[in-house]
Amino acid sequence: MSATTCGFRLTGGGGAFDHIDSGLGAIYSMPGGLKANVEFMLGKALRVDKCEGQHVVYKALDAFAKENKANLPAVFDVLNCAEGCNLGTGCRHNKTLFEVNTVMEQVRKNVTQGRDKEYFEQLFEEYDKNLRLEDFIRRYRPIPVRSISVSENDIENAFMQLGKLPGDYHARNFDCAACGADTCREMAIMIAKKLSTPENCIEKIHNDLTKEHEVITDWQKRNAGAVNTMKNDMDIVKGLSDKIAQDVNRVEQVIGLYDTLTKDINKIASNIHMISLNASIEAARAGETGRGFAVVADAIRTLAGETQEATAKVTKASTEAKASIGAIAETVTTIGKAIDESNECVKEIVANTDNLCQELHL
Repeated sequence: MSATTCGFRLTGGGGAFDHIDSGLGAIYSMPGGLKANVEFMLGKALRVDKCEGQHVVYKALDAFAKENKANLPAVFDVLNCAEGCNLGTGCRHNKTLFEVNTVMEQVRKNVTQGRDKEYFEQLFEEYDKNLRLEDFIRRYRPIPVRSISVSENDIENAFMQLGKLPGDYHARNFDCAACGADTCREMAIMIAKKLSTPENCIEKIHNDLTKEHEVITDWQKRNAGAVNTMKNDMDIVKGLSDKIAQDVNRVEQVIGLYDTLTKDINKIASNIHMISLNASIEAARAGETGRGFAVVADAIRTLAGETQEATAKVTKASTEAKASIGAIAETVTTIGKAIDESNECVKEIVANTDNLCQELHL
């Protein structure tokens, strides 16, 4: 896009005219080709100023509109792409500026080789016959824009949203311009007008990340203490669980010994019972003289029977006790496994927390 002193703007720059030679770069082979073309045809008779790149073009156009006409060039060659159409937004960017310019210069040499100025004069005459100038002229009229007014209170609220507190001169005048505004105050005004958001402020993002860093650091410290406490508690529970398991094992051993004694007592009772039967038989043979001995034999037999019944009850109680102790032992084992798994989880939490802290450079 180029502008003349009369307010017209002509298309120009990296490409022009629908012709094979033009397309190959014979006329506008490089950024700033309009200026090169004017100088090629007219020499230095006309002053041509250039401005390229979106960061400076719009400010330059604003200045152009307000400038004294006596200071304006005959042609103002303006291009939004900083490096021209050869490296514009629609081009591949896997080549450096110098690589692209080398290729374009070689193309220009190939196209213009053996062709003098007369050839290009004839080419332009052909353009003049077939092209209509009005197709390339643009007139721009200012569009009415509704003015958005904001108060100092609105601006102050915007500063607060940015985390720039009253009295913090450095924060309110950081003026890095990364947000698109030249000053922090302009950014606050844009936010107040709802033309921008606080998230566009790189300093705010930095401060927010710093605060998050501090929160994570504090969280890591507090969690580390809690994890250590939990680990210590689980170690205590694990120790008690192991002690219970040892005690249960001792009880099982005692019950086993008790079972052995019960079997011996039951065996003795059986022998006594047999002896009492034999005594009863011998008493019956003795007749009247063995009657007293028969009474004693009956008493012994009764005692042996009661002993066997008692040992049977003891055996049953022992079996039930073994079952209960087995269940307790199984429960203790389950608790031990759960504690071991919990310890592994704690170790993993500690390791993950340490890794997170290393990644965040805590």
